[in-house]
Amino acid sequence: MKPYLTLSIILISSALFAQSSDIPEFTVCTDSRQIHVHAEEATVQWVNCDTREEIPGADSDNFLPLKNGYYSAIVTVGDRAYQTSCIEVNGWPAEMTKGEPVELHTRVEAVEWIMNQSDDEVHIFNEDGVWIDTYYSGFATDSELSSGRYKVAIHTVTDQWMIRDLIVSYED
Repeated sequence: MKPYLTLSIILISSALFAQSSDIPEFTVCTDSRQIHVHAEEATVQWVNCDTREEIPGADSDNFLPLKNGYYSAIVTVGDRAYQTSCIEVNGWPAEMTKGEPVELHTRVEAVEWIMNQSDDEVHIFNEDGVWIDTYYSGFATDSELSSGRYKVAIHTVTDQWMIRDLIVSYED
């Protein structure tokens, strides 16, 4: 009876080890504003830890939320999903200056406006606050914003942050 018990423990331990070794390796890193998940052959969905809701459109391995808070990623590999612990984003100022809304009507106007906003950086977000792209002043961009409503976080020359509504409606 004793050898049977030992064999059972070995088999159970082997089964548990085999299951635990199936967990994929992925890393999460942040720079206080942006979070990145390094995972091969995986899909990612970001979650607001305060509301416990998935953030619509936040499904890239890079995530730059418009607001400070706690966020986690649901990383799906194959048919299994794994959720990271909540990660704090605290790199945005407590209050950002609210600028006047801007309306752009041509693609050239849109690129010029973005490129002339700052000596540092301009972050573009969709209406849900999901990061779309970052532009740096002085660098030309091939990226085009499609018609729609956006939020823009602008790092000003006085090291302040300003938030503006951006309405893009191209006239063809």
